[in-house]
Amino acid sequence: VSPAYQLYAADTFNFDSDKGTLTVGLRSPKITRKFTNWASEAGGASLNSYTFEKSYSTLLPQVGVRYNFTKEQQVFANIGKNFRAAPNFAFAPTNNNVTVIAGVPTLTTPIEAETAVATDIGYRYQGKDVSASVTFFNVDFKNRQSNAFDPNTLKSVYTNAGKTTKRGLEFEGGTAIMAGMSAYLSATVQEDKLKNDLLVAAGQLLPTAGKTYTLLPKYMAGASIQYSSGPLYMRLKTKYTGKQWATLVNDEEVPSYTLMDFDAGYKFADMGMLKSPLVRLNISNLGNAGYRNPNSGSVTNAVAIGARAAQAVSYYLGAPRLASVTFSADFQ
Repeated sequence: VSPAYQLYAADTFNFDSDKGTLTVGLRSPKITRKFTNWASEAGGASLNSYTFEKSYSTLLPQVGVRYNFTKEQQVFANIGKNFRAAPNFAFAPTNNNVTVIAGVPTLTTPIEAETAVATDIGYRYQGKDVSASVTFFNVDFKNRQSNAFDPNTLKSVYTNAGKTTKRGLEFEGGTAIMAGMSAYLSATVQEDKLKNDLLVAAGQLLPTAGKTYTLLPKYMAGASIQYSSGPLYMRLKTKYTGKQWATLVNDEEVPSYTLMDFDAGYKFADMGMLKSPLVRLNISNLGNAGYRNPNSGSVTNAVAIGARAAQAVSYYLGAPRLASVTFSADFQ
């Protein structure tokens, strides 16, 4: 059970004859993790029934500014702080984070909230038939959450793995090609670097400093083209997801993949009691591409490093081609 509350205050100020806008805000979130472990027949620590409770709270300031040079052209910048509390499963006995003595649970090792300071700055153009934007972003994480070794308890625990910095560049644009036709394009290049080696056993550090954080494709791109005229619409979409690392030491790579989807619809005239009847066709993974994604981003190494045994990486397999036809209508 995770009750959460938040106070939020914000204000907006205009300047230079309303060409510029300054927005300031302050959030004060609080979330409480109430984890209950029920005794089972599995043996070991899981035989202990307990309820553990831990609260996380902080102040999160935000500032944003945008300025319109002309009606079509705008520059903007934002900076804000965010945080992520430890998940409920971090307090399960299988994570070694909670020790139960005489029925009383205590936290084996501190688990701080993950915090991040996110900054973005960019340019936006909004014309009659063309729109485009380019954005640079930088996110500095502190107390990034992962699995690591606690030298005090000599156990592998869900804890904080140090600092990382994520930065990149995004572009997106759209245009009306001709009557009824329009297109959209987006592209992202990014990186997320770990700044610390990871302690996984007494006297054993894994070489994670300078490595790329898991589940982060360096390159991503998307495009779509659509046609709409009267009761008919059709759209073809494609998305490219670049290679990404499955482990923190970057010794197992997830291949890149491209997915295509198609959808179309036709709206008929009213038919008696049926109002706005609509038939839709959806085809996902049009090319029936095979792809996979890791189900966890905290696997440290897929290949043995010294006394550190290899860990298995588990994957979710991508869904194959799927086609569906739906019919909807309002009744009156």
